[in-house]
This record gives sequence, structure tokens and C-alpha cells, in this order.
Amino acid sequence: MTYHTQMSGDVAKLILKGDFDVFSREEFLGEIDRLMARGARRLVIDMRRVPFVSSNGVSALLGAHVRLRRVGGSVALAHPIREIRETLELLGLSDRLPVLDGQEAFGLAQR
Repeated sequence: MTYHTQMSGDVAKLILKGDFDVFSREEFLGEIDRLMARGARRLVIDMRRVPFVSSNGVSALLGAHVRLRRVGGSVALAHPIREIRETLELLGLSDRLPVLDGQEAFGLAQR
């Protein structure tokens, strides 16, 4: 998986591309820590180019949620494909990892 980031104030947008699996977990969490060190407290993870998330990827997303909640922050997922969205719903994670689409995702990422 590859990624790049954009940051404005305390809002960071992390744009992912590729499979989110065991091989990308630690690098992803390291990037979350770096963004938080730069002041990020709200994170939008753009997942439109992520075709697959393994259990390790889900674990990493939850890790990001926990890290940001500890400092009063939040995580939201933007534009995940239907299969990923359904998996998160089946796992009961929709409340911890809310999904943003359309203007809602764009607006938060632009702040």
C-alpha cells in the first residue's frame, strides 16, 4: 500500500492506495503517530483506492481510532468501497470508524 498526506490545522487527510494488509500495518500506524506529532487531531482516511482490507488492516484502523481518541480526536473513513463498508458494518465498527461520502468528506478534509 502507498499513501500520501495533506494537513490543514488539526485535520489530516491520509490518502491510501492498494491492499491494506499485514505488510502495511506498522507503516500506517507510524504515519498516524507522525501526523499526531504534527498536531493532527481529526483524521480523514481516503479509501477510494483500497480494494482490500485484511484483519490486520482493520486492526490498524482501530489502532488509529484509539490513538486519536486518547487525545480527544477522531477518525473517519472517506469513500470505502461497498465490500469494505459492509465488512465494517458486520463487525460492528461503524460507530468507531464512521464513513463519510461526497460533500461531507470533502468539507472535513478541506478544514
